[in-house]
Amino acid sequence: MVVRNLLLVFLFISLCTVHYGQNNNTVFDCNNLYNVEGMKIGEKAPQFSGIDQDARPIVLSSILKYQHKNVLLMFYRSSICPNAQQQIAELQKKIEGFESKNTKVIAVTTEPMDKIIEMAQKQKITFSIIHDGNHRIMDAYKSSIKLSEAQIKPLIEQGGQIEKNVNEDFYTIPIPVIYLISRHDQRIKAVFVSDKQQLVYAAEYIQSKILE
Repeated sequence: MVVRNLLLVFLFISLCTVHYGQNNNTVFDCNNLYNVEGMKIGEKAPQFSGIDQDARPIVLSSILKYQHKNVLLMFYRSSICPNAQQQIAELQKKIEGFESKNTKVIAVTTEPMDKIIEMAQKQKITFSIIHDGNHRIMDAYKSSIKLSEAQIKPLIEQGGQIEKNVNEDFYTIPIPVIYLISRHDQRIKAVFVSDKQQLVYAAEYIQSKILE
């Protein structure tokens, strides 16, 4: 795990050198760092709970066991990232299809709740979005990466709001990934690591993997 994180950070620094160089007007490239191990198909989904933008309690075990619904779990970094904006819009566009397949959509981000609420209202999002401030959900799903203040600076300068936990000298952001969790055995049934080429197919791909 430590070696993997070091390799990811090295990759990020290398990419930043290519994209940013010494240019003070450069921007945060939200396409970087898609390659991450993450959860594997067949693994048991870690349990989690949280509060969404409408102050509704979200408990994974309750959704899977008692509501008898599959869960589409999406991680995104920042609503200012064009890829995240499109991903969220695509999921909302397909929301009725997921509901018809007995599947609940949940998004997870490190953005503060006021930013989540602002974005959800603007885009008329009806699915739940959880603020993972202590990055426990991201960590549990092996979908987080730690960045220094210098590395995260371009994102913050663009208006992105990423919180840093007390007593931590780094920022934690998620890798953009979608997991499909089956209500039948609570295991990962599909994984989609989005990139700008495959982004628009994510919702359709995940829907095709859902077992009624």
